[in-house]
Amino acid sequence: MANSIPGTTLKRTEETEETMLNALIPFLNMTGGLMLSQLCELTGLESAAIQNWVKRGFVSSPVSKRYSKEQVARILLINSLRDAMKLDNIAKLLSYINGNLLSSEDDIITDSELYGHFCRVVFNLEKIETINDEAIVSNVDKTLGNYTGQGKEKLKTALIIMVLMYESAVVKNKAVKLLCDIGIK
Repeated sequence: MANSIPGTTLKRTEETEETMLNALIPFLNMTGGLMLSQLCELTGLESAAIQNWVKRGFVSSPVSKRYSKEQVARILLINSLRDAMKLDNIAKLLSYINGNLLSSEDDIITDSELYGHFCRVVFNLEKIETINDEAIVSNVDKTLGNYTGQGKEKLKTALIIMVLMYESAVVKNKAVKLLCDIGIK
């Protein structure tokens, strides 16, 4: 099990993962969004990285210095995948699902819903002994079971890619830790 909710520094346990995920979005709704310093604390990112993603058009500009729940979800998705994918490829994958990254008019799903589906698949996979292609597809299908929106096949394909990339980064990080444990850096 990963020690935190994907893309965040929030520690989690099996018992609290769904509660924490369900609490994050309403919290953002109540506060009107997060200030850059709060977002940095949540993600572990430097402010320059987030500002660069805004400048490059991966994330829309904050309004009144606050990042909305959709912007936060986008940042969490990017942060979750950046150990395994180049930023430009993450942007292309997100565009594959939702078209123009700076407009929600052509979205088939909100970033917060996408992030929730992504986290649920990751959480479900951590409960099984062997993670393979079949397990990933099965868990994506299960997670999207009640999804009735447009573009379900596109969404399914993108989620499978996202989870495969995320899981590859988890495996890579475990290998790097083992290398460090034996004195190879």
